[in-house]
Amino acid sequence: MEDNKTLILAVLIVLVVGGVAFAFNGVTGAVARSGIEERMATICVSSDVDIACEDDPRISVGNHVYVTVDTGSEGTSNVAGFYDKNGVTYKRRATTFLDEGCGGTSCRPNRITSKNYNIPVSWSGRFCARVFDRATGKQVEDCFFIG
Repeated sequence: MEDNKTLILAVLIVLVVGGVAFAFNGVTGAVARSGIEERMATICVSSDVDIACEDDPRISVGNHVYVTVDTGSEGTSNVAGFYDKNGVTYKRRATTFLDEGCGGTSCRPNRITSKNYNIPVSWSGRFCARVFDRATGKQVEDCFFIG
């Protein structure tokens, strides 16, 4: 009878210590993760190779648009899309792959990558460059005017 009580007490102690250790690990893991500030990706467009970000750039037909992506804390997709924003909805017109700091289907976190894209002569009006941000699960964009 005394052996059964000792066995039951030992099992209870192991369960309590295991539960406390598991809970403590969950708490400390959450604290460690929350110490890293989540930063959303950003995308900037420019009409000049020497300027990373330009407010509402105007790009002539046949010239290049320069796209700069800061991949944020979780990275981005490695595809930048160009969307016609002349109507109520977006209409994708083209895509280009981002190369620097990117591979497979994504760009690694906390990097800056850039790409230039030659504007087709058939485009005119308001367009936006977009990339998928993995931290928020949403597209980030910057727009420009062609004409």
